[in-house]
Amino acid sequence: MKVTLKEIRKLQDRVSDQINTMKDSEDADYDRLAELRALSFNISMIFLRYSMEKDDVEIELGQSDEKIIEAIKPQRRNETIQSLTPVSYIENATTICKTIQEDLLFLISTSNQCGTEMLRENIVLRLEQASHAVAAILKLKEDNKTQSLWSKQIVLERSEAASIMGRARTAKKAAAARENGKKGGRPRKIQSTENKPEPKNKELTKKSTQKTKTNSTAKKAAEKTKTTKKSKKNA
Repeated sequence: MKVTLKEIRKLQDRVSDQINTMKDSEDADYDRLAELRALSFNISMIFLRYSMEKDDVEIELGQSDEKIIEAIKPQRRNETIQSLTPVSYIENATTICKTIQEDLLFLISTSNQCGTEMLRENIVLRLEQASHAVAAILKLKEDNKTQSLWSKQIVLERSEAASIMGRARTAKKAAAARENGKKGGRPRKIQSTENKPEPKNKELTKKSTQKTKTNSTAKKAAEKTKTTKKSKKNA
């Protein structure tokens, strides 16, 4: 990997700041602190090796500089993102999507290697959906009308958009969930009976109840009469 000494110096400043912050903290992660100090030492060795060179000189980092390479990659990515314009962003997106589409098509063409039919069908379905989405992004580079449309609204089915937004994880949502958890979580739904509508068959229910009561009374009277007659007969 080729980098400039200027990039190495930026990394050195960032690592030094992290070390100074962590060593003064009571809750410091000492394993991470040891890693940062080792990284700082490796950076110092590079500056010692190229002590006579200017900051704009480009140098080649090898396998022995693996930790430095890992630390520089996020730094480069952030700088690239900050310097992107809408046009360059679309160019980057289409370039990456071209590679992704090739991989997706390869996976679809080799789907017969998956032994389970149901699993294969599910995988292929989702690969095809992903391939269609990537193909739509690829058209952005040459289709100004689509660019304009996408700049003004989310071009998704409403249900799909809601699903995507619902799955999104943010610090604000997590904090709100934790607060709700402290209060016992979501309360159970209590059905109110105050404004509950009267059943349509209320009159039928009343008549049925009255009929049952009448039958019960008549049965008791019949049993009483029968008992009286039996007593007189025995007498």
